[in-house]
Amino acid sequence: MRTTLTTEQRREEILYILHMRGHETISNLENELEVSIRTIKYDIEALSDRCKVKTKRGKYGVVELDQGYFVIHLAPTQLNLLEELKLGLNGQKLEVMESIIADFSAP
Repeated sequence: MRTTLTTEQRREEILYILHMRGHETISNLENELEVSIRTIKYDIEALSDRCKVKTKRGKYGVVELDQGYFVIHLAPTQLNLLEELKLGLNGQKLEVMESIIADFSAP
């Protein structure tokens, strides 16, 4: 039996699976992550709001990432360095740094 994942961990796992495989069926995600189809659909809906996740209708309901989308997160040491550097910034440079941190930090 699989260790229970938090909602965010499960969504990160879905993104990782899609990144590695290119696409997957909702049914396979349900079985692999050991949650209900409804949960997978909620996860896909939430993910589609923040990244390029697409669904295709059909017998099994295919989920995929848009071409060119990569799942990349900052390592904790990288995030710590950026947070430290951010303290010396202001104005537009601070806004840019905050957007980088927001875009590449693990949820």
